[in-house]
Amino acid sequence: MMNVYFFLDACTNSGVLKTISFIESLLKVVFYIVPIGLILMVMVDLSKSVISSDKSAMQQNLKMVGKRLLSAVIFFLVPTISKFAVNLASDTAMSDYSTCLTNAGNIAYYEALEETKKKIEQEKNKEWYPSLGNDGNFKKRVLSLSKGKKVESSSSSGTYNGQTYNLSSSQISYLAGVALCEQGSLDGVVAEASLMANLFELQGSKYGTGASGLYNYVSNSSWFACRTRPESASSQMKDGVKKALVLGQRSLPLYVDEHDCWFCNTKNYCSSGNMGDICSVGGQTGNNFITNRSNYVRDKTVIKNVYGSTYTFYSFPSKNSDPFGYTQESYNKIKKSS
Repeated sequence: MMNVYFFLDACTNSGVLKTISFIESLLKVVFYIVPIGLILMVMVDLSKSVISSDKSAMQQNLKMVGKRLLSAVIFFLVPTISKFAVNLASDTAMSDYSTCLTNAGNIAYYEALEETKKKIEQEKNKEWYPSLGNDGNFKKRVLSLSKGKKVESSSSSGTYNGQTYNLSSSQISYLAGVALCEQGSLDGVVAEASLMANLFELQGSKYGTGASGLYNYVSNSSWFACRTRPESASSQMKDGVKKALVLGQRSLPLYVDEHDCWFCNTKNYCSSGNMGDICSVGGQTGNNFITNRSNYVRDKTVIKNVYGSTYTFYSFPSKNSDPFGYTQESYNKIKKSS
C-alpha cells in the first residue's frame, strides 16, 4: 500500500501543488471545450437532417445527434462524479488525498512556508543566532532541537519541538491577533501561540483535531479572553506564530498551561482584595508583592489565581508579559509521555 504520509508531505510542496493546479486548470478547459464542440457538431447534424431528403440519412444523423448529446452530458458530469468519488472516500485513508486538491488553491501560502523553513534551517546552521524579539529580553542562544526537551543554551529561554498544525493564513492571522491582544509584544505573541497549542493538546480534544481543532479551541473555549477581540498583528508576529504552530518550534515547554494577568479585571476578585487574576505569589498577597517580577523564581514560586488553579511559575516571555507557569498535573502528563 502507498505510504499515505509520504503523499501528504508532497501535498505541501509548492512544486507539486503547481503541477496539480496546472492539470486541474487543463482539465477544466477540456471539460468545457469538448461539450461545446459536441453541441456544435449536434447542430451541424441537425442542419444536415433538415436539409437532407433521404430518410435513412436523417435517421443516421439523428442517431449521431443522440450519441453526441450523451457524450456531452457525460463530459459535463465528470467533474461532479470526481468530487463525489473523493467525498465517498471520506471515511478511508484515501480521503487524505483530497488535501492536495485543497492545498493547490493556496500555493502562495506554502511557498511562503517553504521560505520560512529555509530561513530557519539557515539559522540552525549557524552556531549562534539572535532569538525572536527586539525588546532585549531574549539573548543569543544555540539551536539544538529535541522533541519536548529544553534547548541547552546561554539563555534562560529555549526552543521546544511540538506537534505541527497545517493552519491557513486566515487562521494564523486570527491566532496572532488573539495572542497580541493577550500579551502585546512579539515574544509574548510567540509564547501565547505556544500556550494555545499546549492547552489544546492537554485539554481540548472535544474541539476536534489538527488545525481546525486548535482554531476551534481558541475561538470557542473560554480560556482566552481576547478570542472575541483579536488585534491586528504584524507580519513578524504572524511569522512567529507560524514558527510556533506550523513548524512546531515553541518557545515554552509542552507542559506550560497557565498564565494570569495583574490588572486585567476592574474588580477585586480575590478574597485578599487584589486586582486581576492572581491572588497570591509564593504565599504572599498584595499588589506590590504580586507585581514585583523579582519575586518570581522559575520552577519554585507557586502562584494561585482567582479561578482556583495552583501552578508553578516558569517565565515572563517578555518584559511586559504575564507570568506563565505549569500545573503539576500537566507537568506529570508531559513528562510521563516523553
